[in-house]
Amino acid sequence: MFDRLTNPEYISAIILKQDDRYGKLKETARKEHELLHFISHEVKGHLSRSKAAFAGIVEGDYGPVSPPLDSMAHQALADTQKGVETVMSVLDEKASEKRRFDFSETVRRSVAGFQSDAARKHLELIPLVSDTCMIVGDERKLEEHVIRNLLDNAIRYTAVGSIQVVLRHEAGIARLTVSDTGAGISSDDMKKLFTEGGHGAHSKDINPESTGYGLFIAKQIVEAHGGRIFAYSDGMGQGTTFTIELPLG
Repeated sequence: MFDRLTNPEYISAIILKQDDRYGKLKETARKEHELLHFISHEVKGHLSRSKAAFAGIVEGDYGPVSPPLDSMAHQALADTQKGVETVMSVLDEKASEKRRFDFSETVRRSVAGFQSDAARKHLELIPLVSDTCMIVGDERKLEEHVIRNLLDNAIRYTAVGSIQVVLRHEAGIARLTVSDTGAGISSDDMKKLFTEGGHGAHSKDINPESTGYGLFIAKQIVEAHGGRIFAYSDGMGQGTTFTIELPLG
């Protein structure tokens, strides 16, 4: 056995086999990547056509419509736009672009973008954000897939009351909390948070469009930045607080 392990030809044969396996894995991954992008392009085309149709209704291209249809068209347009953005994020081949930026400004911008959504539900969206909070990371991914996800969920799952967004930094950590007075989370459902495709027992009743992947993706992005994300709730009907901690940079 020792002779075989010290034989250059035997070692070369093992290396060649490993290289062959690795090459096949790379080729399989490449084909899967191409298929994913082909499907994504097809879906994007369908979503774009739907978006144009709903936009036509909203903008009056088809003449006056009833209030219920107008409301449905506005919601459908917003949901379709989110679908387009999701597909675009899949098609985006750029690697993570990490740089130093002011996380405070990112949070303020995100909150401002959701004020109209909160106002439509008569909810108060309250930002309590530090003046500056410098971190190193991919600002686009943190804003689109983490902050916006938490704000969207807070508004969707809160029927009355308020949502408070607090950003503070201390001891080398930027801490962002999003607290709502909404549906809350049971202890059983808490175990499903941040899992792939995880849904609460009644989450579909409140948010039928939920895929169960939003918080899972957010967790991957936060952890890729050396941080952590977690949630706390006293139970159903008691509201929820999500916390993100990221290292200052």
